Amino acid sequence: MSGIPFDSNIQQVKPDQFDFLFYGQFFLDIITIYCVSSTSIEVLPNYSDKQHRGNTGEGQFHLNNRTIHLHRNYLLQTITYHDLFEMFN
Repeated sequence: MSGIPFDSNIQQVKPDQFDFLFYGQFFLDIITIYCVSSTSIEVLPNYSDKQHRGNTGEGQFHLNNRTIHLHRNYLLQTITYHDLFEMFN
């Protein structure tokens, strides 16, 4: 991951609808894949269940230069685009 600013917003997360949430980011040089259980998602340091007015049972979180370190415990895998190509070849 380069020093280029980025901001990803994972929205409409409904923990009662899944056991595990897989989420990822596509950078210029790598792909990062994360996994968090539905029972742990609400304790993510930057998780908010206040997505919009009337919101019930869903939330959101940001992945950006300031918050990415909060997700390192959930990092499942880092792969290159070559690795991805090989997986599908």
